[in-house]
Amino acid sequence: MDKEALSAVKIALSLEREEADYYRLAASKTQNPRGKKVFQLLAEEEEKHLEALKKQVESVEGKNTWLSDEELFDKLVCKTLKRTKPCDLIPDSPGSDSDGIQALEKAIEIEKKSIEFYERAACDIKHDSASKMFHFLIESEKEHLRELEIQLTFLSSQGIWYDNEVVFS
Repeated sequence: MDKEALSAVKIALSLEREEADYYRLAASKTQNPRGKKVFQLLAEEEEKHLEALKKQVESVEGKNTWLSDEELFDKLVCKTLKRTKPCDLIPDSPGSDSDGIQALEKAIEIEKKSIEFYERAACDIKHDSASKMFHFLIESEKEHLRELEIQLTFLSSQGIWYDNEVVFS
């Protein structure tokens, strides 16, 4: 068993848990329905990552077998994509879309940190399956980053949330 790779996966578990927690908190504090939906969808995505990473840990620890991306993640997503505590990152009482801007800025920071960690892990880990898994996560988090940047651009310049049905399609 590659202990270094497994250790990186366990750190990734923690990152994904923090991201999901942050997005759920942001959704609960965002009053705008479109903004709320953006954060809810991101929380759901991070939960999927979290479940996949849990599955990977169980497989490696139980059977000493690394699962492929297709075994871990939604097959359609696989084809498409080929440390502050979350509660400290969001304002206590968002009351307007300007508070949504702050939440989006913090979410962008979180995604960038995750991408940076996954990039380091993918380069440092010598286990092929683990490295591939981290590359998948990199692409997924880059997609989240792109979506958040679109939202921030619209909210900052237009004062509205971008129609997330288009962004998340």
